[in-house]
Amino acid sequence: MIGYHDRDYPLLAIHYGGQVMAEMQYAKLDSEKLARLRSFETELGSWVLAVEPAAELADLSAAQLAQLQALEVELGVVLLAYTPPA
Repeated sequence: MIGYHDRDYPLLAIHYGGQVMAEMQYAKLDSEKLARLRSFETELGSWVLAVEPAAELADLSAAQLAQLQALEVELGVVLLAYTPPA
């Protein structure tokens, strides 16, 4: 289990044109949500990192999600799709 961190800075920040476009921080989970996450980790046999996006994630169709997941496998990375700012 990855420990809970109460930090004021982002875990991940996406910069474009000298501006922060999106960021994610460690999720602040209450005891009930943390217990659910720990239970899920036990079911998976893996650790799970919970983050909170500060920008809206893209609402992908099933086909787009499948493409994103295939590209993750191809590149060996985790990809996050954000809705671009207006």
